[in-house]
Amino acid sequence: MKGLSTSYADFILRTRYDQLKPEVVLQAKKLILDLVGVSLAGYKLMEFPRLVVSYMESLGGNPEAFIFQTVSCGECCICQCSMCSRLRYG
Repeated sequence: MKGLSTSYADFILRTRYDQLKPEVVLQAKKLILDLVGVSLAGYKLMEFPRLVVSYMESLGGNPEAFIFQTVSCGECCICQCSMCSRLRYG
């Protein structure tokens, strides 16, 4: 029996953009735009996200993603979480 995460990953890998309903695409775009806005605000207004971004950049690694500075994709995810969660949840 497949685990939940494996089933979810398989579903994501099989799903193509043209299979999505227009309202799903619209909602996804709204959520991405919201995440970008909250992240920008969190980075500008709070010290903690800036510290996380600076620390992740200092680790070096493969420069795969840009989030105010170039970091690896994994480090970018950590930075993104610190920016949006600190603003939303204090």
